[in-house]
Order: sequence, then C-alpha cells, then structure tokens
Amino acid sequence: MNPADPQLKGSGQILTYKEKKDQKEQERAQLEVLEEYAAMVEGALNVESTAPFGYGGLAMHEALSHIQMSLETLEKRGEL
Repeated sequence: MNPADPQLKGSGQILTYKEKKDQKEQERAQLEVLEEYAAMVEGALNVESTAPFGYGGLAMHEALSHIQMSLETLEKRGEL
C-alpha cells in the first residue's frame, strides 16, 4: 500500500495517510493517560494500613477521590 493513497473513512470520507498517522498518535496518547490512571487506581487499592496512625481505607478513599476529581476536570475541559 502506498502511503500517499487515501483510505475510506467509515462515513465515506477520505482518510489520508497523515490523518491516519495523527489519529494513531492521538489514540496512543489517550492510552498512555488511561494506563497512568489505571496504575493510580491500582496503587490506591493496595494501600497498607499502619494503625493506629494511618488507616488504609482512609488513604484509599483520599486517593480515589483525587483520581475522581482529576477525571472530572478532564471531562469538563473536553479532554476525556
């Protein structure tokens, strides 16, 4: 396949090689962000307790709340 050859988009529009490359780069960036959030959630769920000074459940709640606020901020900006 020649990179200069256009390909059909789902709606019948033409997708050029550059557009396809840009689309893949955007998808890759989105997946990197999702990986980071998944790692943060996993970390929040694996917080260990050090009673009586710190409780894992409270730390987990704080971390998950922070992640939720971050996702809401991204959604408001239209980045999610």
